[in-house]
Parts: sequence; structure tokens; C-alpha cells
Amino acid sequence: MKQLTAPPSYGTMRNKRQPKALKPVQAMHETPTPQEDAARQDQQLDSWSKQVGDTRARVAMEQLRKTKRLGATLPELLAEAWLTSRGDDYRTQVDIGFSKPDIVRMGVEGGCHVWRIQGDYWHNRPGVPSSDEQKKQQMLGTTIYGQPVMAVIDIWESRIYQGDEVFEQAMLKQEVVP
Repeated sequence: MKQLTAPPSYGTMRNKRQPKALKPVQAMHETPTPQEDAARQDQQLDSWSKQVGDTRARVAMEQLRKTKRLGATLPELLAEAWLTSRGDDYRTQVDIGFSKPDIVRMGVEGGCHVWRIQGDYWHNRPGVPSSDEQKKQQMLGTTIYGQPVMAVIDIWESRIYQGDEVFEQAMLKQEVVP
């Protein structure tokens, strides 16, 4: 006589699937060889030279090599290089919960100034300017590393490509629209 057993309950081995074998992390994100890395940087430098000229492109590339911030954009690197050349104390990509300001100049007017590097295409899309303004007002009511935000200055990508004068204007808290 065959013995009757209850069907397996939820979560028994019968219902469990075996996890798929994961590929090693190295296979997914291979480190480029020094030659590949140099070729990529040369291509990047050529592209930047077409946008801002050889001298400013080399300054941005040097800033990239110093900071090793691979996700940094050309306008951000130019702003950082300009501040570095002046010896300013600043931080980049500071997470303040609702936003990540591109550059925060520390120790200014008893607080800090936020520089937001605005891409012309992205920040002129429908609905984005009002969202940017809302975040700007929200930043003015917060502190970063214990320092109150005294000013939020938008610096536009196209103005950065025209020259460093835009940074002088930003130091005076003057915004120039594209």
C-alpha cells in the first residue's frame, strides 16, 4: 500500500529555484590598459579642444587627472580648474538630500555659495526651469557642512565655453543667462 503524504508547503525545496551563476565583476567592468586609457583621453582632449580651444581643454584634462572624477563634465572641470588656480576652498557633488550641487564654495560671507553648472539643453526643457527654481529656493534655506548657503548661482554651459569671465561674474553673484 502506498503511503500518502501532504503536498510540500510553500517555500520547500521543490518550489525554490537555483540562483543563476553570476559573472565575475572583473569580466563586466574590465580595467582598460594604459594604452587604451591614453587613447580615450586623447580622443576626449580632441573633442574638448573643438569646444573650448586647446589651452582650456588641456586645463580641463589636467583637472580630470588630478581629481579622478570620471563622471565630471567639461564645464564642471573648467570651473573647478579656475577655482583651484585661485586657491579657493570648494567641494564638488555634495549630497544634501534633495540635490547634489556641482560646486560649493566654502567660507564665503560667513557661509557658502553654491555654483550650479547648468547644461543648456537639459535645463531648458519644459518644466525643468520651475523645478530648478524650486530647488534653488530650497538650497537657500539649508546648510552644507555646517555653513549656511548664502547664494545659489547658476552658471550656464554655453557661457563657460565662451571664456572664464563667467566665473568672475559668479564670484560677484551675477548670473548671466545663455
